[in-house]
Amino acid sequence: MVGFAGVGTNGDATPGPVVVLATRSEGSEWAMALTRQGHAVALCGAADAAIETSRVLGGCPVLVGEGFFEIPPDRAVALVRAADPTVPLLALLRGHGVLAQRVVDAGADDVLALSDDPVRVSGRLRSLVRHRTPRSPHHFGTLTLDPRARTARAGAAVVELRPREFGVLLHLVHAGGRTVPFEELQDVQWADQQDGEAAMRSCVYRLRKALSDHPDLDVEIETVRNRGYRLRALEAAGAA
Repeated sequence: MVGFAGVGTNGDATPGPVVVLATRSEGSEWAMALTRQGHAVALCGAADAAIETSRVLGGCPVLVGEGFFEIPPDRAVALVRAADPTVPLLALLRGHGVLAQRVVDAGADDVLALSDDPVRVSGRLRSLVRHRTPRSPHHFGTLTLDPRARTARAGAAVVELRPREFGVLLHLVHAGGRTVPFEELQDVQWADQQDGEAAMRSCVYRLRKALSDHPDLDVEIETVRNRGYRLRALEAAGAA
């Protein structure tokens, strides 16, 4: 079943559509809350219907929430991600414990609290659309990222990465050598965690180790002191 909660108005900007995967009242309540923020909201009761609706609506975000569905949110996220690796996917949870990590590992692009203000959730949905994962592979030196398959390769070899590590690397590749401020990376990847800075540094450490396991890879993650991280080509670093 697909039902549209309607279209509201919210100032000058018109928020884009969003699909809410839900069969319970908690999901319907969030659908109405987002409608009041100006979104056109489609309420879907199955993952395949949510993906199909998202495609019809131009690849709009899908919202999954704890208590929205008969199955746990990490399982719901995994179903959506398996059906389409590129759809922007936001999860709303009651807390930020082990379940939040499972949801991220299942493929959610971001996690917020169910208690969050709908204005903030609306803003995060718009942010996910702006940073929508492209459908074609990205190249940086001998590094290739395939956002559709969520895989990284060093030449022909697969670089084994966790979902969050892949997200960080993709963000750095999108920056094209620009220094990504710590705050920007933390807000995109760890907005749900109070210890986001520590989690970010731990993730970058693991990511560097994964890249260093491939000696033919000609890129590295550089820490720009007091500013952030940037991806650079080792050839360019040697030429300097």
